[in-house]
Amino acid sequence: MNKEGKPILGVQSKISLAPRKQTFILQFLATPSEQGELILDERHVIANDVEEAIREAVAIPWPARVHSFRLIDLDGQEVFHRHTLDGRGAR
Repeated sequence: MNKEGKPILGVQSKISLAPRKQTFILQFLATPSEQGELILDERHVIANDVEEAIREAVAIPWPARVHSFRLIDLDGQEVFHRHTLDGRGAR
């Protein structure tokens, strides 16, 4: 707006093109049994997209007795699942 309170033609608002951060749930799972999968630990991962969330999740050290982990979006959809190679949580 100019001094008279009138809009200035040709001026556009700045629009942020930066991606919005999303929260994902990272669940560390024990070996499945008759009761199903046991969640040993759960953490939140905040990232721009699924790919970034996966990179961050893979970098987190696995707790003891973990067989696999899964990454879930806030809609409750599993977006990634990874098993250990040796079944001990080591990568």
